[in-house]
Order: sequence, then C-alpha cells, then structure tokens
Amino acid sequence: MTVVVRPTHEMGEAELSASLFFCRSGSKEDAHAVGWIPAAAYRGATLQRRLLICYNNDDRVGYCLWKQRYDEICIYQIWVRNDARLILHGRALCDFLDNMPLERPARHVRLWCAEDLAANIFWKALGFNYHGWRHGPKRTSKRKHFLWIRPIVTCPASLLAAPTHELSAGRPSSTPPIPCPLHNAAARTVWPSRLAARGQAMLASPPAQLLLPAP
Repeated sequence: MTVVVRPTHEMGEAELSASLFFCRSGSKEDAHAVGWIPAAAYRGATLQRRLLICYNNDDRVGYCLWKQRYDEICIYQIWVRNDARLILHGRALCDFLDNMPLERPARHVRLWCAEDLAANIFWKALGFNYHGWRHGPKRTSKRKHFLWIRPIVTCPASLLAAPTHELSAGRPSSTPPIPCPLHNAAARTVWPSRLAARGQAMLASPPAQLLLPAP
C-alpha cells in the first residue's frame, strides 16, 4: 500500500479532468459534511495551486481544498471516500500541507467542522485543538461548527517567537486551546458564537462560560 498526495496543478490534462470529476462527485455525495461549491471552483483552485489529491496506489481516495490567509493555512474542503476512511489518508493530506513550500511561512492549519460529524474525533486524533464554535448558515443556524487548529511542526522557531502583529497586520493567528464540548459534557467553556468574525478584539476576548446541551 502506497499513499501519495499530488497537487492537481502538476497533473496532465487527462489525469486532471478525472481528478476534478472526483472532487465534484465527492462534494455532491457528502454535501452535508463538506459543503457544496461550483465545479468551476475546483479548476480555479488548480490554477491557484490550492487543490490536492490523495492516492492509495493508483486509486483516488480523497482531496483537500485549501488557501493560505496571513500566517495560517485554511482547509475549506477535505474529503475521503467512505470505503477508504482510514486515518492514514487524512493524515497524508494534512502532513502534505505542513511541509508544502509557501510564499510566506505559516504557523498553523485551521478548519471548521460541524458538531454532528464523526470527523471531529478524527481531527482530535490528528493533534488539532478545539478553539471554539460558531453557528452555521442562517438556514441551518442550529447546527454549530467547531474550530480546529493544529500548529505546523516545520514552522521556523523565529516565526513562532515573532509578535503576531508583525505577521498578520494585527490579526491574531492563534488562541489557547480550550476544552472541547465533545469531551466535557458537564460545564463547557466555549468562545462566543461570533468567534469567526475578523478583528483582534473579538479573538482576544476571554472565553465565556456557557452550559450547552449534550451533543
């Protein structure tokens, strides 16, 4: 068994077409989990070098759509086939992001995951830390999304020691981990639901103590 991750911008036209079809099919199959985006977005991500495909031998098993923002890597979509959901495939995609050459160094990888998905256990197992929650889109506002962040191991020590404002124009790149509701069903510590809002004041505010129903 050989697990390999390949960026789509390095593929030939035939392989690229098959890979883009694979991504579209995956997003349709699990739209409730990864969300839906137009088919043209995958080709656009290829041109911007932001789409990865995971292979097991010669079989496509997963993909990852990402983007760098300031000093962080944001995962917008990551999906693995139902019959191939082993931790090594998701780990391969995340590890590739950690070691990928970027225009500027990144401190961590971050993503949002709906609270009712088993993938939250997967992110915890991969070393991601829970950093709060937010409400989903208005039509599904009762569905919370958890924020997961993992430091990049290969990040230069000088970058980790540098003040955040020098790297992201005043936008904090990380916050201390807090207890995840998945593992603390009694009194849960969460950040305000507007955690995702940009701005240093919101991210720097202390966590609010809330009692939430068990998931």
